[in-house]
Amino acid sequence: MSQRRLPAEIYWRRRLLVLAVVLLLAWGATRAFGGEGTADQPVAKPTANATTAATPAAPVDGKVTVNLSSGTATCDPEKVRVTPSVKSGQYVGAAVKVSMIVSTTQKGPCILNAKAADLLVVISANKAPVWDSSVCKTALLRTPVSVSPRWSTVAEATWTGRGSGTECSTKEGFASPGTYVIKSATLGGEPGQDTFTLVNNPKVKPTATPTKKPTAKPSG
Repeated sequence: MSQRRLPAEIYWRRRLLVLAVVLLLAWGATRAFGGEGTADQPVAKPTANATTAATPAAPVDGKVTVNLSSGTATCDPEKVRVTPSVKSGQYVGAAVKVSMIVSTTQKGPCILNAKAADLLVVISANKAPVWDSSVCKTALLRTPVSVSPRWSTVAEATWTGRGSGTECSTKEGFASPGTYVIKSATLGGEPGQDTFTLVNNPKVKPTATPTKKPTAKPSG
């Protein structure tokens, strides 16, 4: 049987087809054993998100200014805690500085009015009351306090340093040097307390009473 030689263009087509199959098999083997890339290829890094959290301002003297939301609603006394804090070593015979730390468990900001919340503050020594806000009809907090959830507001107050007596008179005597306990609580709220000491002022010296010298009598 005679054989006819195929045209050259058919031979070239067959060779190109075989070459394409070989290349395809080689590429498949590379993917199977070497992964999608080689070890020399750099790994693409994820693009950083353009939205970043706000960075708080650098503290000044250890303090950071924070703007808190304010509200006009009245604080529920049962959801407010007022914790007093008094620095020890303050002097007797003078006004005593008191810090009232106010916090709330309400969902939104509110305003604490000490009178409306029936805030009670009692200062005692040896379990005996020295100063009682119910007698003086003032809870040290004379102005409303704005409170925000998850934050504490520090309101500065002043105790006269005198006892309340029965009428909270300005003629009541000053507290003596010693250890005192201050307690505070709103109506139905969680109470708070602190212990502090009052001392004599070393700069104040008692005035010495002059003694009279005996008068010499003439001898006769």
